[in-house]
Amino acid sequence: MKSCSDCGKDFDSSDHKHIIEDTVLCGDCYEDYKEFVEDSKISQENDTNNSDHDSEVFTRIAELEKKKKELEEGAISEKGSFEKITPTHKSPSLAILLAILIMGAGHLYIGKFGRGAGLFFTAFFFSFLAVFNPFWWIFIVGLYIFAIYDINSSFNGTDNQEKSKNVVGGIVLKIIAILFIIFFAIGALAFFGVLSPDEYLPPEDIKYSLNQEIPVDYLSYKIITAESFTKMGTSVFEKETAGKFIKVYLSITNKAKETKDIFSPRFKIEDSQGRRFDKLSDDMLYISDYIGFGEQLQPGLTVSGAVVFELPNDAEGLNLVIVGDWLSETEAIVNLGNIRSIGQDKTLKEQQDAMLEDLFDY
Repeated sequence: MKSCSDCGKDFDSSDHKHIIEDTVLCGDCYEDYKEFVEDSKISQENDTNNSDHDSEVFTRIAELEKKKKELEEGAISEKGSFEKITPTHKSPSLAILLAILIMGAGHLYIGKFGRGAGLFFTAFFFSFLAVFNPFWWIFIVGLYIFAIYDINSSFNGTDNQEKSKNVVGGIVLKIIAILFIIFFAIGALAFFGVLSPDEYLPPEDIKYSLNQEIPVDYLSYKIITAESFTKMGTSVFEKETAGKFIKVYLSITNKAKETKDIFSPRFKIEDSQGRRFDKLSDDMLYISDYIGFGEQLQPGLTVSGAVVFELPNDAEGLNLVIVGDWLSETEAIVNLGNIRSIGQDKTLKEQQDAMLEDLFDY
């Protein structure tokens, strides 16, 4: 060939020809060709390196996605103590033992911090109530049963090796836990005097009569008499009903060794239909011999007065119901018998008339 295939330059006798496959290049074109080939090699190496880096990035992303999925499925929970948490590398036997010794400790051990704290404070609150009423020990026993069941359920379905190695020991420990709870409850009830031979006898409904001493917790009551009327008060403060007012005269004695408060919710009237009526909250405005509820009553002292109820006309067969403190289950029933009708209560009017008469005499 007499000329370069690329630039078309004619060759003379002194020119060196470079043959590449079917192409003949002059010296200048051959140098350009070599530079092009070198640039191409560098570009290919860069592409290879970038591809390897991208592969590593994608692998790392896949690992992070897998970790995120494990977190969402509950392998490790950081969203709240009430979500399902799978205890790993924990001993079921030790968790149950801690739950028996201290309420909530077993849950703290397996990582259920919120539930453990909730069980502890709930048991503490029920224990406080049990001091006043042993009935609350039933709820404490229920909490122990729930705590052991919940811990056992937390280990079900896991690959915990400790569980597989100590199946028999775990069952024995659970039996011991149940027996412990039963004897603990019996001991607590016996300590507070709840379990006694008399407690196994069927309860009897005792009805007291008028002028009979009635013990209710630390107070002693005596119901003297009862009257009915439709109007009470004075011309300034007067109250009238379409039904009937029932006024109960009574005395209260503090039998305790410390000062006690008197509260009006202690009294209700029950009729033959099973309806219960609360004491009027404003009876002190219309009668002179009301009892100052909310006041203190010293040990050994007695206070006397009256309470007033408002009932419909069809209320018959009336009984006064006296209850104990707000945590007490003590209840006494007093048959009011034949209630005398007086038409109108004039105790406040008579008191004011006497005060005016003394004032004028002075």
